Amino acid sequence: MGLLVYTVIEAPDAGWGTGRSLAGFVGAALVLVGFVAWERRRPSPMLDVRLFSNARFSAASGSVTVSAFTLFGFIFLITQYFQFVRTYSPLATGCACYRWQFA
Repeated sequence: MGLLVYTVIEAPDAGWGTGRSLAGFVGAALVLVGFVAWERRRPSPMLDVRLFSNARFSAASGSVTVSAFTLFGFIFLITQYFQFVRTYSPLATGCACYRWQFA
């Protein structure tokens, strides 16, 4: 996970198609495949990857993940909107977001 996050952060500066970025993505994929292979062989795995063979579980996990990313993206954008478009201070933005969220 760390390699993937590092690659996504550094790829805009280095270039998405450079060897460094592609090596980071390939390395992250190899680590993920190794993790899945390791977890399938363990008698008591941290994450039982066989659960993802159930379509209902996979769909539910995917929808929760998409919902979380959408919420985090919206919170980021609404904060930018209050500070740069409405010219609120950081404190006023926090209060406005809190009031807006729980109103």
